[in-house]
Amino acid sequence: MAEYFEFKGTVLTTTGVTDIFNPTNGVDGRLTNSSGTSVVLSALAANVTTGNVSVNLYTTLTGSTSTATGTVLTESGSFSMAESIVVPANASLEMIVNKANVQFGSKLRARSSVASGIVFTVSAVDIQP
Repeated sequence: MAEYFEFKGTVLTTTGVTDIFNPTNGVDGRLTNSSGTSVVLSALAANVTTGNVSVNLYTTLTGSTSTATGTVLTESGSFSMAESIVVPANASLEMIVNKANVQFGSKLRARSSVASGIVFTVSAVDIQP
């Protein structure tokens, strides 16, 4: 069994839904088949503005590309992990407090109420038997 530690930072440059971590097939991680899983240890949202910013976090299938929250939530395999969580000005918030499994074929996506207002950092361990 191989384990790979992954780290990725993403600025949410729009107010649409954006990919923040995709462990499948070398996009951001090293999962190569359906027996693999990625254990997300941390998903930290940092507000880099002087005002409050609302954040949403989703888990979706790898093929999810819509930037509209309503469309993402109606996709098969998409789930909301956090809805309209306010990150105070110049502060950060841990969005995944106690680990989350992201299976092969899934990814994390997020949305911010302010373009370029949130920077996400994701730390994970990819486990590929």
